[in-house]
Amino acid sequence: MTSTEEATRLVRSLASFADLNLRVSWLREHAAKSGPMTFAHALDGVLVLAQSGQADSRQALLACAILLVVDRKSPLLAELAREAERSALFGLGRLLAPQSQDSVPAPAEDERAVSDESGRELSVGERRSLARRPSRRQLERLLGDPHPLVLEALFQCPTLTEADVLRVITKRPAPKSAIETLADGPRWLARQNVRIALIQNPGCPQNIALPLVATCLRADLISVVESTNLHGAVRNAARETLLRLPPLEPTSVTLQ
Repeated sequence: MTSTEEATRLVRSLASFADLNLRVSWLREHAAKSGPMTFAHALDGVLVLAQSGQADSRQALLACAILLVVDRKSPLLAELAREAERSALFGLGRLLAPQSQDSVPAPAEDERAVSDESGRELSVGERRSLARRPSRRQLERLLGDPHPLVLEALFQCPTLTEADVLRVITKRPAPKSAIETLADGPRWLARQNVRIALIQNPGCPQNIALPLVATCLRADLISVVESTNLHGAVRNAARETLLRLPPLEPTSVTLQ
């Protein structure tokens, strides 16, 4: 089976799942079954199909990009990077950070004291409990919590809004623990505004930003290319992606 045929089959399989979480989970299982070589060529093929503007391929690419972010610490990514280099899969190669980036140790858990409104110091366990279903006032305080375990509970909170998430990840500098924790699950990565905010944050690690670049629309790619405070690898990936998009339709002009 050729790369194009494998990519087409992958797109069709993913389209059968209505839920993005199910798509990512199925994709993870498919990668394990098919092996890194076949999966690498399929991913590269999906990228080519998506850049041609096919709707189902764009949705498939989103699931692929999110998998690469959520599973960024998996040995699979190192194997995909080796296959991309060996087989000259330049599209896939643009989505993967250098291995030196992937192997950066996780940030240490922040144990700074956090107090409630009365000044009493709260333990991490108490803050995690509050983060699961906080009041709006508690939520305002928890959005600035430095501990990854608290942030993990908070990002899963059903009452958390996209605006709340954007407040955290658009900070300059944004807490590294917040970016890393947010990128550990598909929920918020499904939101285009959140993906763009992560890419545009200079503190976002490359192994999170690079896969997400492939999901950007034309205007967002232009914005990334023009952002002089971003890492060169992220800007270059945006530039290469932009160059491979189909040309814009000429604007029709009606003469009066």
